[in-house]
Amino acid sequence: MSGIFAGIPKDSPLVVQQYDMDGKLERTITLPSIGTATGFGTKKEEKETYYTFTSYIYPPTIFKLDIATGTSTVYKKSGVQFDPDQYESKQVFYTSKDETRIPMIITYKKGMKLKGKNPTMLYGYGGFNISLTPAFQYIKYYTARKRRYFAVPNIRGGGEYGGKWHKAGIKMKKQKGI
Repeated sequence: MSGIFAGIPKDSPLVVQQYDMDGKLERTITLPSIGTATGFGTKKEEKETYYTFTSYIYPPTIFKLDIATGTSTVYKKSGVQFDPDQYESKQVFYTSKDETRIPMIITYKKGMKLKGKNPTMLYGYGGFNISLTPAFQYIKYYTARKRRYFAVPNIRGGGEYGGKWHKAGIKMKKQKGI
């Protein structure tokens, strides 16, 4: 029997890992792209579980996971008419004033060059241990379709990288200025 656990490796996006009942890592569950996976709840005797995956360019989709093999198959697709193959979401890192590497996901139409010349919709929040995780919303692909970038940095103070990340952005540790 296995358990499913979402773990956060250092300087890496959220991954889903499967462990046996003794805590030994069995496998990393392959997801469609960088995004958000939720669910995975099941009873000990079950042979499968279900989870939802979404990203800035991937409408919410329910997957069935075979616990014995770690194989995921689409169980139910979203009804949204959208072709994610025309867009790209890429995680990049930039260095803050205090030399900390800050992750950011940039979403755009394939073929656009990351040269800093196109208009960009930037959305960031870092507070109260609230995580900004990738989720499909029309505004994001509308922005990409209009030849603009959509960028979301994971600012310290949020919960994306655990307690230490959150505490590094609160009270007197808050970064001010550029």
